[in-house]
Formats: sequence, structure tokens, C-alpha cells
Amino acid sequence: MVTRRWLFLLITLHLGGRLDASGPTALPGFSEVAWPGEASFQSFGPEENLMSMGITALAQDREGMLWVGSDLGLYRFDGQRFFNTGSREGLPSGPDSHVWADPRGGVWTSSSAGLFRVADLEVSAASGVNGLPGNPAFSMAWDERERAWVAMGRAGLFTESPSGRFERVEGAVEPFIVARAPLHGGMLVLTQEGRVDLWKERALAATWDARNGVPSGLVAALEDGQGRIWILSSIGLWWKALGDATFRPFAHPVVAGGGDFRNLVPDGQGGLWVATVRGLLHIRGATWTTVTDREGMPTKSAAQVLVDREGSLWYASNGLFRQLGLGALYNQTTREGLPTEIVWAVSRDTTGRLWAGTNMGLALMKDGAWHLLPGSEKTAILSMVALPNGGLVGAGRPRALLYVAPGTARAVTVLDQALEEALARGSRGRDDDQQAAR
Repeated sequence: MVTRRWLFLLITLHLGGRLDASGPTALPGFSEVAWPGEASFQSFGPEENLMSMGITALAQDREGMLWVGSDLGLYRFDGQRFFNTGSREGLPSGPDSHVWADPRGGVWTSSSAGLFRVADLEVSAASGVNGLPGNPAFSMAWDERERAWVAMGRAGLFTESPSGRFERVEGAVEPFIVARAPLHGGMLVLTQEGRVDLWKERALAATWDARNGVPSGLVAALEDGQGRIWILSSIGLWWKALGDATFRPFAHPVVAGGGDFRNLVPDGQGGLWVATVRGLLHIRGATWTTVTDREGMPTKSAAQVLVDREGSLWYASNGLFRQLGLGALYNQTTREGLPTEIVWAVSRDTTGRLWAGTNMGLALMKDGAWHLLPGSEKTAILSMVALPNGGLVGAGRPRALLYVAPGTARAVTVLDQALEEALARGSRGRDDDQQAAR
């Protein structure tokens, strides 16, 4: 398995430089929306302490931190630099590394060395613990109750109980992929050989296979905002609408072939992005858009893709890249959640969270929208300082100094008598100087 997946990755990166996806494409029920202008990307590598170019997974945790799975272990990005979590922290490195963000905090990672959990930067083994066998995991997902589901191939499918122990799901056939499907009321469980199961709780509710148009060589699955199920295979992309019984091919040349080291992810607005051998494909509603080297991608192909909570597009190929913008300015107003359109300061803290100091308080960008921070209402934030520990200090008027503790979303007024006295002395000193000048 490991050798085959790395071979496919090398083929993907090689073929991406030779295959051409140009020309008109007819996709019944879908229409093309051209990428608006040339995309600009920032690259990350050894200068930012990302020492591996063999990137195999991307994830963003609950706190907004970016995690990168690679052949040299796990990397965490704090907004400026990458920090490695590897053998020194008790995490063995290995090829074919996966990373999944736990909605309760932290991440899970799996490679040929097994499954591990990383919480508060502490590494703990998960394979062979709490009811799980000693095998690596191929896929993880969390249901509506935030219970983990783990697909371990021939070792079986496991779900987390309220006690935290894992229990085997009887009847699951060599699960390779698991994904949430809330509009279908359950979880999707896929095999590599071409079978898609819908599980509700621990009961099998529906099955689709070759008779329903499901291909073999499945590598990823996703339910979009319309309830459509998308499945990515080593030879293409298929989909079915909510209520339909048959999968149909999304016959665009950009997704034809390329092996099994690719993924598809939600775009945060009901659509999805697909990493392909010829670039990136974006699908939302009845429209599709391709992003290739013609539109400004630094490479010909993409192996992994991620949209973070701020809407930034990341992808991995022979390196890691983040889209910087389209050469256009986007107006952030009260429509996007700002409490006012008078903004005095903008800052990003050391955990990557984006802040705006406005005339009516401190605003935090989260899930693509601005949110007024409790405790800062009706305070004009004129300046901000990001603290090394991940916290933030904002200063403004009326005379106020606000503090936001690391990882929290509430501002606290700093009641510092010495500060108040110093400010008062400074004010009196200026008054005395003005009197003397007169």
C-alpha cells in the first residue's frame, strides 16, 4: 500500500508537467466560471522551517492552527514558521502520513507506524489502545455528536463510545474511507474496490456499488452543501444528487487519471475543491472553475488541497503553497460582520487568528465572517499588539487597555492602578507644560 501510493504521487507530479487540460469542456448540468485573473501564491519551505517536500496531508485544528503531514513527521504552522513534531516528541515518522483535525481539539495522525493523537502538543499512541487494534488508520471522521469513526481496512471500522473506548462496527467491509454525510443522516464508509455504504448510528442504511455507477480505486468522499455525494477515484470524479440512486461521472479532463494520492475538501461555502494531476478544480452549485499554471499556480499539479477558516486556499505538490489573492481588493464591511466600517488597526496573532480594531470594538475573523468580541463593545481599538503566548492586547478610547487570553474569544479590561496613575501623571504633566508655555 505504502509503495503504491508513493509511486502514484511521483507519477502525479511527473505527469502534471506534461498533460494539457485546455480547451472547452461540456459537462451537462454544469457551466464554467473562469478564474478571475492571475492567482498569486506564496511558497513555504526550509526558510520557514518546513524541511519536507513530501507533503501528504493538510488539516486545520479547532484553534485555527495549520498541520502538515509529511515523510519527516508532523509540522505545525503558527502563522510565521513551522514546528516539527517527530521522534523526539514520541511520534515516529513514516511515508503515507495522514492528518485529521479533531473538532474537540488537537489532531490525529497515522502512518505506517500506527495511529497517534496530538493534543496540547502532547503525543499519545492510539493504535492498540482503548479498543483499537494495533493497525494504522486510513481515514477518520466525526459524526454529528463529535464521535470519532476510524477506517482501518481489513482490521475493520470502529466508532467511539461515550466512554472514549472504540467499538468495532460489525458488517463493515474493509473500510478505507469514512466521511460525514449530515444531509443523508449518517456517515459514508467506502472501500477501495468500489462500494459506498451509508451508516446511521451502527446500522447499515444504504449501499451503492458498481450497479449504481460506483468506480473502483476510491480515494476520497465528500457530501457538499446540497447533499450531493462526491467520490474521487484513481481515474476520475463521480457524483450523485441527494435522493438519486446512480453516480454520474464528472467528465472533466482535469480529474481524469492521476493516481490515488489526491483529495477533495469543502470550500466553506457549500462547494468543494479537488486536488488533481493537472491543477485544482472548484465546484459550487452548478458551476466549475479550474486553477492551473495558466492561472498562476507555481506547479503543474496538486496532491492535497485545503481551505482554511479565513477562506485562504492552500495546496501541496512538491512544496506547500498558499494563495495570496487575485490581484483584487475585497471590501470588508458590516455585511461581513464588522461592528462598524471605521477600522483603526489590523493584526494577526501568533496562532494565526485575524483581528480588526474598530471604532466599536475588537472584531475576530472566524469561519469567513467577522465577530464582535464580548467585553470590547463600544470601545474604539486604536492599536493592537500580538503577544508571544498567543494572546492579544488592544488599546483605545475611552481610556482602555483590553486583553484577550490565548485561544479565547472574550476581551478583559486590564485594571492596572499603576498604569492609571502613570497616565494621569502624563496628563497632568502635559497640562503643566501648556500652562508654562502660556
